[in-house]
This record gives sequence, structure tokens and C-alpha cells, in this order.
Amino acid sequence: MPRPRSQRANVQDVLDQAVDVAADAFFDRAYDFVEKIRGGRMSPAALPPEYAKQLFVCAACPPTEKRPLPIGEMEMVHPDNGFGTCRKCYAFMWDAAEQKLRFLAKQATRQAAPGAPPRTPGAPPPRQKPPWEILGVAADASEEEIKKAYRIAAAKTHPDTVPPGASTEEKDRARAKFEELTRARDAMLKVRQPAKPATP
Repeated sequence: MPRPRSQRANVQDVLDQAVDVAADAFFDRAYDFVEKIRGGRMSPAALPPEYAKQLFVCAACPPTEKRPLPIGEMEMVHPDNGFGTCRKCYAFMWDAAEQKLRFLAKQATRQAAPGAPPRTPGAPPPRQKPPWEILGVAADASEEEIKKAYRIAAAKTHPDTVPPGASTEEKDRARAKFEELTRARDAMLKVRQPAKPATP
């Protein structure tokens, strides 16, 4: 019997489907728009005779694959300088743009879903400090240096050092800082412990 899914999972499924539908509609409209702008200019019959004979170089192809191409193999061209985009590169760029749009839209819906932590629009995620920066030691510090730095920092930031009349915010900040220091110490000490031999 299948496990019942949480309400959040169901909401996320609906949001993901909405993103897919919106992305499909957006790219259909974009494709129609590009085709309308281009009109029939890429078809050999609609081109002036000199363009039909001209060769073009794809500006997006890797250097090892660059070669002169006839107009029939190009998707977009600039007749004045002989450069353009071949059909293969154009399709790749179109697909990459579509995938990126879908990814970013789904990422945004996950942040907007019920229960997701709030985030300031446009703000980058906060940078996580490495544990040695939190403790104020070198990345290759010894166990003794790590423990000493932890003891000194913990003595200053331990929640018990907060004055009795301090606000709840101050107490929460002290508790969060103390927990951050403890996690940093544990992370650094963990990688310095010798590996346990495998049991037969």
C-alpha cells in the first residue's frame, strides 16, 4: 500500500505542474514570436541570390568545429559580417534557456510554498562560514588549538553569560552563537580523528 503523501508534497506537485504549463506556454509564444520576426527570410526562395551562395560561420560552435556553412544549415545570420548561429547551436541554446527557466521557476515556487522559510526577493543566500573562521583558528589547526579556541569563545558567548534582564532576542542570539561554535568545533575535530579499522 502506498504511503500517504504530506500536504506540502501535494502542494509542491501542483506548483511544479503549474510551472511546467507556464514554461510550455511561454516558450510556445516565444517560438511563434521569433518565427514571426524572421518571417520567410531564412528560406532560400525568400533570400536574395547572393545570400543563398554565401557561406557563414557559427559564432557559437567550439573552435574545433568551426567551418563555413551554407545558409540552409544556419538558424540566424548576420549577412554583413558572415557570422551567425547554426541550427545545432541555436537548438542547444534554446533548450538550455528553457531548462534554466524551469529550474528557476520551480526553485521560486519551493521558496513560496507553505512552510518554506521566508527569503528577501533578489537577496543571495547567506554565505556559510567555514568552521575554522567561526572558531578563529587556521584551517589546519591541531586538536589542542581547536579545543582552546572553543573554550575561549564559548566562555564569552555561552547562554549562561547573558545578564538576567536581557531581552529574548539577546538570549536567542547567544544560544545560536554557542550552537554555531559547538558545531564548528565538532566538525573540525571529526576530520582529525583517526579512521576506525573495519570490523571483520
